Order: sequence, then structure tokens, then C-alpha cells
Amino acid sequence: MTQEEFQQLLIAYREGTLAPVDKALFFKWLPVYEKQLAEQLDRDLHDPAIQPLGDEATRDIIYNAIQLTAHSDADLSYPMRGKPSLRRWGWAAAAILAGVMVLGSIYFPVYRNRAQPAEAVARLQDVPPGQNKAVLILSDGSKVTLDSAGNQVIRQGATVVRKQGGSLQYDEEERGPAVAYNTLSTPLGGQFRIVLSDGTKVWLNAGSSIRYPVTFAGHERVVEVTGETYFEVADDATAPFIVKAARQEIKVLGTRFNVNAYADEPMVSTTLLNGAVRIVSGNVTRLLKPGEQLATQYASNEVTVRSVNVDNVVAWTSGKFMFENSDIKAVMRQLARWYDVEVMYGSDIPSREFVGEIERDLHLSQVLKILEQNNIHFKIQGRKIIVLR
Repeated sequence: MTQEEFQQLLIAYREGTLAPVDKALFFKWLPVYEKQLAEQLDRDLHDPAIQPLGDEATRDIIYNAIQLTAHSDADLSYPMRGKPSLRRWGWAAAAILAGVMVLGSIYFPVYRNRAQPAEAVARLQDVPPGQNKAVLILSDGSKVTLDSAGNQVIRQGATVVRKQGGSLQYDEEERGPAVAYNTLSTPLGGQFRIVLSDGTKVWLNAGSSIRYPVTFAGHERVVEVTGETYFEVADDATAPFIVKAARQEIKVLGTRFNVNAYADEPMVSTTLLNGAVRIVSGNVTRLLKPGEQLATQYASNEVTVRSVNVDNVVAWTSGKFMFENSDIKAVMRQLARWYDVEVMYGSDIPSREFVGEIERDLHLSQVLKILEQNNIHFKIQGRKIIVLR
């Protein structure tokens, strides 16, 4: 490949228009032409037509982010809910879409010598990412272990339950009284999807559960959830859909929304993507509009409503972690649930904030390598991670 041909690939990569086959070619030849990458970043640093890189340190950060990806075996693609505006963000978006998380106000600190990860991480017995797995508790108390392997059919009265891959679907052959309840729960390191008998689709994140009637009857459809769940509710104007979570009750007719009710988070929150929901939290009743999030603080019961980026909130359903001005504890809570590890903290906890995204199909060691480039270190003891400055 000539320098001119590589330059064309480099510009397309910066603009986010590089086709997958060309992206593989770009990273193949990057070690040969890495000087061109550095020179291009130098030019863009002072080009007013390019989204500002910030300063020379930030330019070096993006250089290393791309270099890190070029020398890793990470998958360079992942499902996305919407196509981002790559031209707006320039090199920062290119680094993110390479599968590398952008951290802090200046992204990564720079290490031009491609230093090896910290010894603690190198000694880590690697932990794979979470997978599709759950436990189904039937109305008689019996338990069925579910994963992605094979298909199953379970009959409960007039309802047939079909397990296909990482999804569970309830098909109602005839409506009966809602006397039988099932509970679907995901362990730490697991996720699952379910289609209820009315056609409502529910995604369960790691360490979550939903209790629901095998078949809905009457004038309400009521379910109870813990952890984090994402709903796409089937329309039925005659039977409102009600979700009961910690300190919140969400009433809808047909809509898409996310509920985060993990007990180890500082608050329980409901985020509306479209439609309308009415939420009761203590003495407060609020009607949410799309793009709004209602949060109830566990400690004080304070209720707040704010506008949020809904794509960030539900990024987990598309196989991504999304961090938006998140502190280290918020980051590690997500990792602990997905990788089923225990996290502890040293006496001097880093106060940095994290902004960006990373794929959930990476091994834990890959994630820790990225975090360590932000001057955060870890001590590993079995499945326990101690966070140090």
C-alpha cells in the first residue's frame, strides 16, 4: 500500500466513513504508516475546520487510543441504536468507535512507548463478559435454568412458554384468571429477554428480576421489577401496564422506558423514550415526557425530573457500557454486575469523571487496561478488585 492510499484510509477513518473491510486494512497497515497518523493529528490540532482536539496532550491521547486498538484483538464493531454524527466529533468519535472508551475531560493520558499493563492486571485470571443466562421460577416454585443453548417448551395451563436462545416468550392460547405468577431473574454476569403474554417485551440487565402473571386478566397489567429493566409495552387502552419498582410505581398505556432500581445505586430512576408514563413516588405524582428521567433518592426520598440522553441510558440493551460524567464508583458498579466480581476501594479513591462508551463483550482485563491508562490502578485478589489511585 502506498502512502497516498493509506492517507485516503486515514481521512475516511477520521470522518467515520470507513467501510468495515477498509477499517481492517487500515489497522493492518497502521504500524507501517503510524508516522502519518501522528502528522495528521498535528495538522488537525491547528486546523480551524476540524472539531478542536483541545491541546497537544489531547492529541497524544487520541493517538494512543487508536494505537491501543490497532494492537488489540477487540472487535471493532457493535450494534448501535442510532448513527452518531461523526463529523461533529472528529478524532474523538473515531477513537470511541474503535472500541476504546474516552475518559475524563482530556480522555486518556499519553504513553507513547506502549507500556505494558500494570502487573496486577497482567496476573489477573481473566474474566469473560456476561452472557445470556437466567433462572425461571414457575408458579409451583420449581426452577428452570436458562441460557442461550437449545430451545425449550414449557406449558403452564393455557399458556405456552417458549425458550429460544437468550429469549423467553409467553404465548397465550386462551385467557384465564391471573392466578399463576412466574419470576425471571438474571444473576450477576447474566442478561435475558422476555416477551410477556400480552406481547410486551422486556430486557433484563445483570442482577435483575421481573415477577409477572403467566396470563394477564382484569383491567390492569401489573409486574414487579428489581435491578434494571427496559420495556417496550404492547398497546392495550383497556388495561394500563403498571410496573412496581423500589419507591416508584409506573403506569403506562403503550410506550418504551427504562427502569433502574438497583439497591446499590444512590437512586431508582425511570427514563421515558417515547409515549407517556405517570409515576407515583411517595407523595409525588409526575407525568413524564419523552427524554425525561424521574429519579427518587434512596437516602432522602427526594424526587427530581431532568432531561437526559435516552440512548446513553439504554446503551446496555445494545451491548455497550455508557458513562456520562460518571465517577469511579459508578463505573465499577456496572463492571461488578456484568463481570460478577467484588469491588473494594483503597483509602484514596480517585475523583476523576468518566465520559464515553465501551463494548460489553470485552474481557475484564481489556477494560482494566483502558482504565489503568487514566492513572487508576487495581489490585487483584481472586474475583475481588481493589481500586487504588
